[in-house]
Amino acid sequence: MLLSDGHKVTSLARSRPAEVETLEAIYGTDLLAIEGDLVMLCSARADPATTTSAIRAAISTFGRVDALVFNAATLSPLKRLADVTLEEILTTFNVDVFSRSSR
Repeated sequence: MLLSDGHKVTSLARSRPAEVETLEAIYGTDLLAIEGDLVMLCSARADPATTTSAIRAAISTFGRVDALVFNAATLSPLKRLADVTLEEILTTFNVDVFSRSSR
């Protein structure tokens, strides 16, 4: 929707699905697609350089950033509910609902 309204968009995602390739073919240089692990931003192994480099790439390509949308989510823990700890539930809830770490 943003692209079709004429906005320039930078996307940071763990993978590069065919849909991204299609959007790049349609919108060309209005879309900057970067591969990186967003989940890492909310984990104990967080690497802020992933976000920093994506934002720098957006500024370098488009000249500025007008808005940021963080849409983080996690699928972990992948185990029986009876085996999930309260800390794991809180971490998942904080990432999926608030897009932040529970640390």
